[in-house]
Amino acid sequence: MEGPQIEAEALAIELADLLDAGRGFRAVARCREVFASGVEDHRILRLLASTLMEECEPADAALALARLAQLAPSDAQTWIDLSEARQRAGDLTGAEAAADAVLASDPQHPIGAALRAEALYLQGRYREAFEFLAPMARAPGAHLAILPIFGRLCKVEKKPWQGISPLEQALAAPHDAPRIALVEANFVLADLYNSARRYEQAWEVVTRANALKGAEFDPEAFESRIDAAIAAWNPSSVCELPEADAGAVQPILIVGMPRSGTTLVEQILANHPRVAGGGELATITRLVINLSRGHAGQPPLLEGPDALTPEWVQLASRRYADALAAVAEADPGEITRVTDKMPINALHLGLVQAIAPRSKVLWVRRNALDTSISCYFQNFGGANSYAYDLEHLGRFHRALERLVLHLEDVLRLDILHVPYESLVGDLPGWTRRILDFVGLPWEESCLRFHESTNAALTLSNAQVRVPLFTSSIGRWKPYAQYLEPLADALHIPHDQLSDL
Repeated sequence: MEGPQIEAEALAIELADLLDAGRGFRAVARCREVFASGVEDHRILRLLASTLMEECEPADAALALARLAQLAPSDAQTWIDLSEARQRAGDLTGAEAAADAVLASDPQHPIGAALRAEALYLQGRYREAFEFLAPMARAPGAHLAILPIFGRLCKVEKKPWQGISPLEQALAAPHDAPRIALVEANFVLADLYNSARRYEQAWEVVTRANALKGAEFDPEAFESRIDAAIAAWNPSSVCELPEADAGAVQPILIVGMPRSGTTLVEQILANHPRVAGGGELATITRLVINLSRGHAGQPPLLEGPDALTPEWVQLASRRYADALAAVAEADPGEITRVTDKMPINALHLGLVQAIAPRSKVLWVRRNALDTSISCYFQNFGGANSYAYDLEHLGRFHRALERLVLHLEDVLRLDILHVPYESLVGDLPGWTRRILDFVGLPWEESCLRFHESTNAALTLSNAQVRVPLFTSSIGRWKPYAQYLEPLADALHIPHDQLSDL
């Protein structure tokens, strides 16, 4: 027993040291080496899985968890973790199967049921998921774990009150649910009230949800970092920027604020036979974090090009090319382009210039009030700590715009502004313009994005599975009376808020 224990502890120290030093890619490589050795020690497999998930490598984490599940098939937690890892990796069929393994031994397991419903939801099998979960959600004392996904299904099925009632009851009852569960339940309840046009109740609940989230964001510090980046990324420094392009597949970066329409743009492009949708690839953000040795701030930001040596740029370019190639290889078509829909890559366009200078960048821009309210109603993960306070949202939005407009002037990247309102108002015209910009021929199938079998693993999943709609325009108007802090941060006069 002592030998494997020492091995596990030694590996834990080694991986922790690598991560503390900002060498996340080396930590991932080490995890892969250990896994490839055929290790079967339960503690080591769990360590590999947790490290790989932390480093945004869910497909590799799922391999470690699948081996662990084979070794301990009766351990429900392993199957739960495997379902979550597969879901994040986009293996929705595998995620469903892992959830089914939980339910095989306990058909009423709330987390297993929630994960199965989530996998069905992400596959667009909304009615099946609703009918599966409804009996458990409607039962007296329904477990809080199943109610958020049930609420989202009720919204899709246009039955918001069927989701509102059990959530209200669960949140009103005394319980010891973890804060993360309470936060998610409140966000979903607020969204359901919004769907039911109970705007006053929606605002009360969403305000509570954002306060419960407890996110920390320093707008002054972030604006100072943006100022530093604008000063450092100047024509002189950009002229001396080392460049590398290790990939055969051309990246199409779709950037902007979250909830600005980036998922819609990706789904349009991913319906082209030459394009594979990569979703929100974490590679560029991980490169920034690694380069800064873990001190890139929140959200991560490379404040200047000084650390970009030719050797590091070559290595980073290969890392990014490998990530794009993996997406392309998973698609059966003749892929020449891969989309990277990580919105926050807008902060990293200087790095993109260095490691992927052939990139085409689509900057999706939506009305600032609409975007901000859509963010305020969402429970994000990741680095979106600015999204839970109206003033913070407005200040982040303005700072991001300042940086991207500056980088557009000094970099050599091709950047196309895509106004969301114009896109939904003239889908054929803007689709043709986008395809021309990225160098692809016209494809009628791009207009039928809602028929795609590609899963959108984002908060916009249900929205991009229906034909185009314009109801998201003017999203802010029912909440105008509450938005003065946001308007102040966006430098919008208060009298514009009364224009209903």
